[in-house]
Amino acid sequence: YYFNIMQRVIKGFSYTFTKLMRISGAESLSAASNIFVGIESSLTIKPYLNDMTRSELCTVLTAGMATVSSNILALYVFSFQNQFPTIAAHLISASILSAPAAVAMSKLLVPEDNVPKTLGTNVDPYYDKEGSLFEAVINGAENGAKLIIGIVALLIAILGLVALLDLIIGGVGIHINNLIGFNIDWSLKGIHGIPILSSNLNNRSTIRRCIYCFEDYW
Repeated sequence: YYFNIMQRVIKGFSYTFTKLMRISGAESLSAASNIFVGIESSLTIKPYLNDMTRSELCTVLTAGMATVSSNILALYVFSFQNQFPTIAAHLISASILSAPAAVAMSKLLVPEDNVPKTLGTNVDPYYDKEGSLFEAVINGAENGAKLIIGIVALLIAILGLVALLDLIIGGVGIHINNLIGFNIDWSLKGIHGIPILSSNLNNRSTIRRCIYCFEDYW
């Protein structure tokens, strides 16, 4: 970013998306940025976020989830390069192809019913340029560390809430099993069907009898 190399590459993709897909410059810029930097690419369109339509915001979110950020791509390459030597080329091509596909899918989900302010125009990526190269390195490292720590903290919080909910539902389910006489798995995986019932033959026989009675009734 400091040498304006990334901006030129992103603007090239953005110009292509704008002309070929007839979308606004802001959402095409966001989709093009997602090819390289992932969900944090929304910062490149920061001045336009308040004026974006509902369809444009859907495109920004869809493109952010559909593409692979550069840091995750590098992690996959270093982790699986021995097992899959050409993984880098596949991931890069998949990320490039996913950007226009995400735009098309988002427009199917939320069609544009307004006139975007940047429709058919090319916009420049928003970037606060640092005063020196060392300042750019320091700010980049600081922002990257904040992002990684934030993601890790979010994962810990979400997993903790899921475990707490699983514990509460499981505790209530034990009392329900004692009342109905079944051995039902009341954990979250059991509720989602993985599996609902245990392999207890008595429980299965009871359910079979209930099914047979239901069929005889009808």
